[in-house]
Amino acid sequence: MQASLPLFCIAVTAGKWKPYDHSVFVAEAVQKAMETPGSRVILEIPPRHGKTYTSIVYGGAWYLKNWPGKTFAYVAHTQSLADKYSEKCRLVFESLPYGQGLAADSRAKQNWSTAGLGGGFFSTGVGGPVTGIGFDFMAVDDP
Repeated sequence: MQASLPLFCIAVTAGKWKPYDHSVFVAEAVQKAMETPGSRVILEIPPRHGKTYTSIVYGGAWYLKNWPGKTFAYVAHTQSLADKYSEKCRLVFESLPYGQGLAADSRAKQNWSTAGLGGGFFSTGVGGPVTGIGFDFMAVDDP
């Protein structure tokens, strides 16, 4: 397993992600949920405090680096938000110098796959399709 999610956030942002108390709390809560099958966590923190970047952008990349054969599902308020943060997560994932990479045919904003193991990132807006799509971890952000 890669470093903890808080350390990963610091590393992939070259120190721009700051380990403020609330940021570390979010990262540790999300990491625990990712590591514990069947668990749930609800985070209620004011807007602009890093929930989406920590849990979706960096958290999604951390999850797929640790478990490249699993699928991370992300549901946002709108499809455009889902696309935006899915793409940002994909860019972080692609930039990592170690481990599994992105599948060669995976360039979509909305859905992309890890190389060789069948895992990946699926995103949709509220009301979008989630039935028939298997996933191992789901994050719902500002529904």
